[in-house]
Amino acid sequence: MALTSENLMIPNLRHLSYVVAVAEHGSIAKAAQAIGVSQPAISAAIKACEDEFGLRLFVRSPARPLSVTSTGWEFVARTRIFLDAARDYHMQSLGLSRAPVGTLNVACLVLIAAYLMPPIIKAMAKSNPGITINLCEGDLDEIIQMVKRGTVEAALTYDLHFDKDVAFEVLFEASPYALLSANDPLANQEAVSLEQLATRPLALLDLPVTDVYMRNYFAIHGLEPSIGFKTKRAEMIRSLVGAGLAYSIFIFHPANRESYDGSPLAYLPIKERLPKSKVVLARAKHYVPTQIVKAFMEQCRTTFQVDDAMGPFLLRPTGP
Repeated sequence: MALTSENLMIPNLRHLSYVVAVAEHGSIAKAAQAIGVSQPAISAAIKACEDEFGLRLFVRSPARPLSVTSTGWEFVARTRIFLDAARDYHMQSLGLSRAPVGTLNVACLVLIAAYLMPPIIKAMAKSNPGITINLCEGDLDEIIQMVKRGTVEAALTYDLHFDKDVAFEVLFEASPYALLSANDPLANQEAVSLEQLATRPLALLDLPVTDVYMRNYFAIHGLEPSIGFKTKRAEMIRSLVGAGLAYSIFIFHPANRESYDGSPLAYLPIKERLPKSKVVLARAKHYVPTQIVKAFMEQCRTTFQVDDAMGPFLLRPTGP
């Protein structure tokens, strides 16, 4: 039977919003607390949606936490778009501002979140005050999975983890630099070579993909680094380097040049030609961006490509 205005059933918007809230918060109880609705009302809304569309959106078991099915994540992604369009229609009908209003779930690679997210959140608060950003952090693998599952609508990360189901947009490129103690004799040079560093203890970020990528810096020049320390925290690496126990290689650096105990640090260009890291916007390919997501993406382009907000945190190489 063809769909007509007579037989097309418009779903209950409130029920749909409850389904999205449960997916975002991970449980009916947390969703109920967040949106101020009773748990039975949310459970009833989920059942109504599942019955209406003939879909199983959640897996519920007394012995296991509630989880979203793969079909459920796709349903939630489409529902967000539908609710955004309904909200925009309502605002236009009232003759109010068309500025997007709502909540945006964004993920950022944990290594660079402290550099990227504050200027974006600050700029968004000024240009789009009606948008609230929920921020998630994770490693490269976790970021991609959050994007694919629909847990987040957009993410900022490196382009080190390609996936056919994820669309990437390059925002800017950055060159690696060597992090040394300012008391290291090499710190007096204008630049340092990987050959000079290879025999010294390297403090390595022990995160998925990241450690392989750093080893590759040396491998492409026929070298093998000497791993002195492994840690999952950049702060620990800066402290180890400040104590003169190791060196490391990073992309971003704080505006200051001190470790946690005040030990002076040095940021040096690397003489060898190394691949630049690309900071990208990531989103699921099947996901059509809402007005809120479009506003966020445009703000990222403006902040990073036009305003150069990362300038104070990047080492500009002087060579070719």
